[in-house]
Amino acid sequence: MSQRELADKLGVRQSVLSWWERQPVALRPEQLTTLAEVLGVTTDQLLGRSTGTKRGAGPIGKAKKVFDAVSRLPRHHQEKIVAVVESFVAQHAHAS
Repeated sequence: MSQRELADKLGVRQSVLSWWERQPVALRPEQLTTLAEVLGVTTDQLLGRSTGTKRGAGPIGKAKKVFDAVSRLPRHHQEKIVAVVESFVAQHAHAS
């Protein structure tokens, strides 16, 4: 995700987001919450706090959204998508 896309999702200008990255700033609670949601993390993770829990084995962030959408497709469409993903994963495993 680009800085501009993230800024748009947060409802701020790109220059403001750039400033946040370079300088220590205090975000408003709703900005912090939205930032965490957009990035697919908890506010504790965003603040560098250990939550004491381990992430599940499933996808997170954009991958989770995509796979959730795939799970709502008809079974025959899901099978086609799974075949493509499995092929890609197998190719990646052999390249590593």
